[in-house]
Amino acid sequence: MFRFIALSALVAFTNARGTINFDGNKAELTSPGYPNPYGNSINDITVIAEPPGSSLNAISAKTTVRTDVIPSSVLTSPLVTNWGDWTVPSYCGAGHFVGGMVLRTEGSIDGDDTALNAIRFLCNSFRGNGDVLSTATPHQGYWGGWGREFRCTAPDYAIGFELRSEPSINGDDTAGNNLRLICADYLYAQFGIEKLTILEGDGTGWGYWTGQQKCPRGSALCGLKVQIEHPIDGDDTALNNVAAYCCTLPKM
Repeated sequence: MFRFIALSALVAFTNARGTINFDGNKAELTSPGYPNPYGNSINDITVIAEPPGSSLNAISAKTTVRTDVIPSSVLTSPLVTNWGDWTVPSYCGAGHFVGGMVLRTEGSIDGDDTALNAIRFLCNSFRGNGDVLSTATPHQGYWGGWGREFRCTAPDYAIGFELRSEPSINGDDTAGNNLRLICADYLYAQFGIEKLTILEGDGTGWGYWTGQQKCPRGSALCGLKVQIEHPIDGDDTALNNVAAYCCTLPKM
């Protein structure tokens, strides 16, 4: 695996999956299958690029910049299935919190369905205008296409999620299918007043919703890792589970 942290100057790395370009201020992964249109600041990201056949290909925030993660508040989806390996965590940039998401999904096909393949968290500043300032994508997935953006109404932010998952059916298993984000405003963070909005992604509909996972009061989502089954010679499922991280919100 090749790991680069861009500090300055112009750097480009190309593999079979695309080209990662650094121009001193922006980083962008260009590939027909893996576009990253958000232009994360190089101060916020570590770029991980691996050769063909490797298990991980992502642009993600540095795992070293978040000192505000609450270690006891990792939110994990119930293990309806348990195939594959966990990725390394991917965090929003320093001072950013999850305000939306984009899902990569393979819909029903005449063959092996894999359903939910990847999750990209869209991150913005606390009580900001909703502009995407960084993203967190622990794995790019293998099949299907990226859907549309789902965003909390600014200046709200996400304080939890719920995964839709299909149990093993002794047939064409799909595991993870869809994701919901739970959005809240500052009244929830400061006073625990329940004013929540649910954003449901554009994933597939097999299985069932596994239950809401929510950050403790005074915190919000700031990153995630996923359990993903890499391609096998058989029934592929891709994304199986999600573990999301909560970070302490700024004081009002």
